[in-house]
Amino acid sequence: MTSFRIKKRMKVFTLTLTSWMLLLIPTIPIALVGVTALTYGSIYGAACIVFALVIVLFNGSARLAVSTDEIRLSRYGRTVWTIPVEGTVMREGLAGDIRFIPAFIFVRQRQEVGYLLKGWFSPRAIDEVRQRLS
Repeated sequence: MTSFRIKKRMKVFTLTLTSWMLLLIPTIPIALVGVTALTYGSIYGAACIVFALVIVLFNGSARLAVSTDEIRLSRYGRTVWTIPVEGTVMREGLAGDIRFIPAFIFVRQRQEVGYLLKGWFSPRAIDEVRQRLS
């Protein structure tokens, strides 16, 4: 008998428009400084433009994938975290290195295993995650 793996049906969500707008606040000035510096022949201009692109790709590559078995966040095509649905609880709280940003925090066996900032994904995506975790 031949064995094969059945691909899990996943719903994939991208970041909201509001998270993109917040991203443009620091990115546009950085890119403008880069373009200005390049016109004056400075190598720092190229560095500023590359830095602005990295910031944009940080948002552009973010994906939240939700299946019946797991929830996964990826950036730049690489998995940031994967958590099994069973035994995981989603709480509201603060996240980040200094813990001041409102977020949905995922806890498994009394340990934080991941988080989503509240402005990142649409209410539809968060509802889908809540539905899977219930």
